This record gives sequence, C-alpha cells and structure tokens, in this order.
Amino acid sequence: MSRLAIPCCLLALTACAGATTNLAGEVTYAKTAKENYDLGRAALKSHDWNDATQYFQYTKSKFAYSQYAPLAELSIADANFAQDKFIEAVDGYKNFIKDHPTSPSADYAGFQIAYSHYKAIPSDFFLFPPSYERDQAELFDAQIAFKDFLLSYPQSQYQPRGKELLTDVRTRLARHDMYVASYYQKKGHLKAAAWRYQGVVDNFSDTPFAEPAKAQAELIFIQLGPGSRFAAKPNFGQKPNGLPATSP
Repeated sequence: MSRLAIPCCLLALTACAGATTNLAGEVTYAKTAKENYDLGRAALKSHDWNDATQYFQYTKSKFAYSQYAPLAELSIADANFAQDKFIEAVDGYKNFIKDHPTSPSADYAGFQIAYSHYKAIPSDFFLFPPSYERDQAELFDAQIAFKDFLLSYPQSQYQPRGKELLTDVRTRLARHDMYVASYYQKKGHLKAAAWRYQGVVDNFSDTPFAEPAKAQAELIFIQLGPGSRFAAKPNFGQKPNGLPATSP
C-alpha cells in the first residue's frame, strides 16, 4: 500500500467513526431516552426521516416507561406528516390519543388529525381539474375531524387555527355543491339544481355561497311553477347519466 493511501484510509475510518449512520443505514444509538429522543428531533429538523424514525422507535421500545416514549410516539406521526404520508400520520395521532388521552399534547394530536385530512385535499394544480370538481371525501373527513377537535379541546391553543381551517373546508364544500347545482341547471335538470342550491342555503349558511345559492334556488322554483318547492326532493343517490357525482 502506498504512503498516500494510508492517510486516506485513516480519514475514511475517522469519518465513519463520527457518523451517526453505518453502511447498513442503521443509526448509532445513545445511552439514555432523552439523548435518543433529542437525536431524533434533530434528524427530524434536518429532514432525515429514516434516522429520525429509527431514533423514535428505539426510544419508544427501549425506554417504554420513560417520559420520552410518548413524545417519541407522537414524533413518529410528525415524521409521517412531514413526508405527506397522511394516512400513516392520522393513524399515529389517533393511536397517541388512544394511548395517552390525558397528555398535554393530546389536543395537538387531535388538531393534527384534522390537519392531515386537510393537507390531503386535492390541490388546484393547473394540469388537473379544479379541486371542487373532484372527489370531496377528504373535505368531508376534514370537516368531521375539525369539528371533533374543536368540541373535544375547547381550551386548546390550536382552536383559532382549527376554526379558520374549518371555515375554509366548509367554503370549499359549498363551492362544490354550487358547481354540481350549476351542472344540473345547464343540463336542464332544474328540479335537481334547485334542491342542490337550496342545500347550500340550508347546510352552508355561514359561507359566501349561501346568498347566491338562495337567489338561484328562488329563480328556478319560480320557473318550475307553484308547488315545486314543496315537491319531494330528487334522489341525489341516483344521478342522471353524464352528471357529476354529488355530495350527500
């Protein structure tokens, strides 16, 4: 071996000795729960998701009865959330609340459940149809989760943000129903359109779409003639051919 190669080997060994991850992708664990948890948080802050998760899993299993075990459990959900793994994040936050219902962080987990659903809502990327034309399942899930959070944790510091996001969710749902009503109207299904507009008035009176929906409903009911308002509502579960799926 040349003299030049020896120092290079020493440098490589020194670098490996100072690293927190070996060649197999495994982190070097510390001795205490706090040290491992802190290393996980540092990795999380640096977007080293794999390292962070390993530290948190180790803290949770090796130091199961320490104060850092539940924090590590919550941080695993945070790591999933940060990676846009919202299904896994929701499961993690729900399990945290189930395992630690009296934790000071339970309200944060409750908020994050709703926020995960909110973040999973389809975006308005210009190559895709507008979000209000697509499936609204995540919006409905977000609405339920935000309402549950606001009722369950009335003293939470996340209440203002929860209310703000719930308002946005309900506005989006109302916009979707306006889109569906307009579609029915354009296709000549006036009865279905009128009741869809009326649904916006009844169910989303707190949104900016309530007034225009009321005006449209009144105009169509006048078109349909006397007694049309009191006729049976159409069955939205059986959509006419070619019409978009409607929200319940």
